[in-house]
Amino acid sequence: MKFEEIGKKVIYFGIGLAALTKEKVEEITNELIKTGELKHKEAGDFKEKLMSKAEEEKKEITNFIRTQVKAIAEELGFVTRDEIEKLKNKLEELEKELKSEESQY
Repeated sequence: MKFEEIGKKVIYFGIGLAALTKEKVEEITNELIKTGELKHKEAGDFKEKLMSKAEEEKKEITNFIRTQVKAIAEELGFVTRDEIEKLKNKLEELEKELKSEESQY
């Protein structure tokens, strides 16, 4: 059975690849072995590929969410931590300059 076909089976189980856990992969593997769609000797490789694909999906989803959140934050005019830190540093510099000038008088 091709990995793509098995991936479709996973979706039919109602599970997104990104949400797979080791326990669920084990359950799916056992079910496919029982139905004869997967040979027992192929199970280890199948589990490894499925978990790898799930990790890839999680990373893609995480990156997509980060990109979308960042775009929305920028659109709404939110200030980033980096921008706040730069402002703090600039304020500290200005305070030092002001104190220095005051001490000269």
